[in-house]
Amino acid sequence: MPKSIPALVSPRMLLWARESIGMSLEEAAQAADVDAARLAGWEHEPQAERPTIAQVRKLAAAYRRPLAALFLPEPPREQQLVADFRRLPGSPRDPSPELIVELRKAASRREIALDLGAELHELPPRFDLDAARNASPEAAAERVRERLGIDASVRKSWSEPYAALRAWRRRIEAQGVLVFQISGVAVEETRGFSCWYEPLPVIAMNSADAAVARVFTLAHELGHLVRRKGAVCDMGEGAAEEAWCNRFAGELLVPTDELAQEAEAYRAAWPDPELQRISRRFWVSQEVVLRRLVALELASKDFYERWRSKRLGAVAPLGGGPVPLPKRLVSSAGATFVRLVLSAFHAELISASTLAGYLGVKLKHLPAIEQLVVAEAG
Repeated sequence: MPKSIPALVSPRMLLWARESIGMSLEEAAQAADVDAARLAGWEHEPQAERPTIAQVRKLAAAYRRPLAALFLPEPPREQQLVADFRRLPGSPRDPSPELIVELRKAASRREIALDLGAELHELPPRFDLDAARNASPEAAAERVRERLGIDASVRKSWSEPYAALRAWRRRIEAQGVLVFQISGVAVEETRGFSCWYEPLPVIAMNSADAAVARVFTLAHELGHLVRRKGAVCDMGEGAAEEAWCNRFAGELLVPTDELAQEAEAYRAAWPDPELQRISRRFWVSQEVVLRRLVALELASKDFYERWRSKRLGAVAPLGGGPVPLPKRLVSSAGATFVRLVLSAFHAELISASTLAGYLGVKLKHLPAIEQLVVAEAG
């Protein structure tokens, strides 16, 4: 019969580990292959029979924690990311375990970036894009767009949506923002989030989303950062804040004067080929184009609602095939973070094993990763 672990794994630690990832008692019990009542006893009754090492391993895996973390005498102090989620209607109010893991990862990467920057004597760029409390989203977007240096001539150099996504991301990161991509989280739960910090605020986009949708998420979350926001948006002020950020993103990506020139005049109906043409002009979705046309009174709200109702539930194609691991890493963690880790390694400030742990890859991938980071910098 397997030996159980005495008080080394305390009820307090088991309860903390489960609650910190948002799992119900029943979900955790199923993951550990035990009865829920038995798990409840482990969490609340110090004198109850303790779990076996095999059961603790299963729980640690379910909670996405290192096994050693459950043997700590008390829960560690962890930085909490206060995130502004870009949600779809009907998305769950409480974050899923998968989203909590991504929030943890973003917080950890930011802390690592700050520590390595200090070791390398590299101060992160100060994010000084801001908007006055009473500033219109259109005025704020115009200022930010000029600062980022993205105009019609720059957009013409992009050949496809991913080129647009990379360009917007690179220029926003250059302003002192860490931009990550999350995975394993349903788009229905969140398309992205932002967290205001000084220095190094964070934006995250959902990699399961289409490239043009990620571009809008990036712009929307940048709107939160220029307003110095970092709270979950639901009702009241949150609803107004979401509307402000949507208008900011729309103007940032599709400037009013340029769209007016493209559209020229009001139309009772906008055929998809025409919306597609304009969307490729700005590298945004057709829906963003149509919403902007409505805002400029170049299309009716009724037409937009009919157009959208026909497409509810449709999933935009992501395109492409399997992504090589090095490219997937740089896309997920961002060139800024990866470059800091590589610089610290080459300066002998961290070991090879620490580098592999920070990046989550084997060292054999290092040459390809470095090439990608150099290419991003170019």
